[in-house]
Amino acid sequence: MEEVVYAEAENDQVFVYTATHRLPTRYTLRELEDLLPPDRFFRCHRGYIVNLRKVREISPFFNGTYNLTVVHAGQPVTIPVARSRVPELKRHFWPEQAS
Repeated sequence: MEEVVYAEAENDQVFVYTATHRLPTRYTLRELEDLLPPDRFFRCHRGYIVNLRKVREISPFFNGTYNLTVVHAGQPVTIPVARSRVPELKRHFWPEQAS
C-alpha cells in the first residue's frame, strides 16, 4: 500500500501505479476505494484514486477544478480533481479553508 501512487480506470480495466510499475487489478475503483484507508487515499475523480502522500503539486484548473501532480516512472503525471471533489480535497490539504 505504501508503494501505490495512484489507481486509474482505463476502459474496463483498473490499473494500480507505483513509482515504477503499472499493475492490472481485478478490483473496481469502488472496491479499491472501500479497501484503502480514506485518510491516505482520495477518490478525486470517477476514474482516479490518488495516494495523498504522493501528491507533489496541486494546481487550480478550469471552472473551479484542480489538477494533482504525482510521479510515475520518473515522469510527472497529471490527475484531474472533479469539481464535486474539491471540497474534500481542501479538507485534506487545507482544513482551515475547506468550505
